[in-house]
Amino acid sequence: RIIVGEIREGLGAVVMLDAASTGHEGTMTTIHANSCESAVNERFPALVRQTRQADTGSILRSISSSFDLIIQVSRGRDGIRYISSISSIGDINYMLDTLEVIPVFTGTQTANAIEFTQVPVNRKTSLGIRLSGKGIDQWVQ
Repeated sequence: RIIVGEIREGLGAVVMLDAASTGHEGTMTTIHANSCESAVNERFPALVRQTRQADTGSILRSISSSFDLIIQVSRGRDGIRYISSISSIGDINYMLDTLEVIPVFTGTQTANAIEFTQVPVNRKTSLGIRLSGKGIDQWVQ
């Protein structure tokens, strides 16, 4: 397992991407972005391009093959942080140079609690394949 602290600059992003794409199961890092989509389609590629000359498509392919989930943490009205989204990385849209980001769980703060909604996972995504392989079919469609 590899756990990297917060990625704030290009070298950290490249090191994390290299480590995650070389077979280390369970890599984890932190990156600041406004949404899961922004993290994988804007922030992470921008950081990688600070250090490595690469086209967006190759960066997105590396991200897609290296990571399965993005977990977004938000700050609630009361100042307490909560998980607001867990998303899976889907296919690359080469026309738009973006990765598809598919919600798995969404969290919403209500007056008294955080309510979670589970969204079925597409069977064809890497997460769907992994869940099905482990017999967790109730989350897969």
